[in-house]
Formats: sequence, C-alpha cells, structure tokens
Amino acid sequence: MTMICLYNDHRIDTTRAWWVVVANGNLKMLRERRALSLSELALMSNVSRGTINRIENGKQKPSPSTIRKLAQALNVNVEELTSDQGRLI
Repeated sequence: MTMICLYNDHRIDTTRAWWVVVANGNLKMLRERRALSLSELALMSNVSRGTINRIENGKQKPSPSTIRKLAQALNVNVEELTSDQGRLI
C-alpha cells in the first residue's frame, strides 16, 4: 500500500521515502555531517534515541511524522532526507 502525505505542499510517497532513509544511510550521514550524537538528535527532534538507532540500522520503518521531525531537526527538507539522488548537503 502506497501512502502519500503532504509536506510543505509537496506530495511524498512515504512508502518509498522510509526505505531511502534507511537504505541509503541518509539519516546517519546527515547526523554525522552535523557532528550530532544519537542523543543530541533525539533531543532536537523529540524522537527517542532508540528509535533513531533502529531506523539507522534498518530495524524500524519511520512514520511520516518521524521523518518530518528528523528533517526539521537536521535543518533539511523531507526531500533531502529521503533523496536517493545524492542531493545531500
């Protein structure tokens, strides 16, 4: 089942988006580029450290709201977090 949500007037296929976050390591890469620990990102995003760890290790699928919280905490848009086209900063 494909799930589409709106974020800043953009349609996001969250079924595909969560996989890109996990498979391409975007979350971990962005977190490390900003020199943030799991605990720091957890505090900034209001997502538990354990949840972030499980997402980074492919053991948990992030919900659309979790993807939005993490993107906001990392100061990127959802498209950058879920990109599989190397557009990461």
